[in-house]
Amino acid sequence: MTYPEHEKLASVKDLSQEIGEFLEWCEGQMWQLAEWDEDGYGDQKMYPIGIKRVDILARYFKIDLDKLEAEKVQMLEAQRDYNEEVDVQKQIEVVRASTEKLTEQYRDSLEDLAGQ
Repeated sequence: MTYPEHEKLASVKDLSQEIGEFLEWCEGQMWQLAEWDEDGYGDQKMYPIGIKRVDILARYFKIDLDKLEAEKVQMLEAQRDYNEEVDVQKQIEVVRASTEKLTEQYRDSLEDLAGQ
């Protein structure tokens, strides 16, 4: 199964990290991203944009966060299915080993009886 949003995210990881660190640095300088908008009187004013850093990065790199989350859920479900399958295989191995041991003990007991 492919996970396209995760593949996009992985392909921009280093650059995204650098831009994220720069945005964090800007916040530390008390700088804000802002946009011009018209106030109620027709005057142009600058207003801070209230967008989280992760949302800015996702928008810039065209990563759909809802799809990314859905892919995470798919990954977790696939991992759970795999874990259940592995657990079943382990249980089968335990039963086989126990059966082989019991069979060996049974044969030993038969040989002991035959030798008496």
